[in-house]
Amino acid sequence: MYSESDEKERFLKSYFNKKGFENSIKWERLSNSNDADLFTDKDREMLSDLKKGYKSSIKDSFAKSPFKIWYELASGKSLKELSDEFYTGTEYYANYDELSSWVHPQRLEENINVKCFTQYLPPHYYDLLIGSLMWAIDNLANDIVFIVKKYNISESPRIFKYGENINIFLKELKNLQIDVTKKNRS
Repeated sequence: MYSESDEKERFLKSYFNKKGFENSIKWERLSNSNDADLFTDKDREMLSDLKKGYKSSIKDSFAKSPFKIWYELASGKSLKELSDEFYTGTEYYANYDELSSWVHPQRLEENINVKCFTQYLPPHYYDLLIGSLMWAIDNLANDIVFIVKKYNISESPRIFKYGENINIFLKELKNLQIDVTKKNRS
């Protein structure tokens, strides 16, 4: 989405404002916790001002709430709208919708070990998770190729090493998928 956008500065601005806003919430929460004696009143005021500044910047620049995801802020679209624009229905279902559903209350009986009341990930989700990771790596690789071509950095040792690490991770995922498939069939 970012690499295809004509408004990269808008994406970067929303990313950094959202990052600052989220970090300021965490710092403010810490400053009001049991460890509050770590902060002076001046520190708390500064943290509050930072949060207000980031929140105001987001509200002034974007139509959506500051509590939305940064790329929703930048694009002015919901995650579902972006998914419809950039992914097929199957990609959205397999890589977001179904994966996020395993933690929902309506799936409680499938996703909890009733003997000890711990969360449980059903075996068929392993294939789905691994496939989703492989799909994400494919998208990452495509974005890297785009960046390498755009900035003509194919000779960069750092980008080469990064690519090698991605390949190693992908090979490990493929091996894991083979193991999981064998285990699920036995």
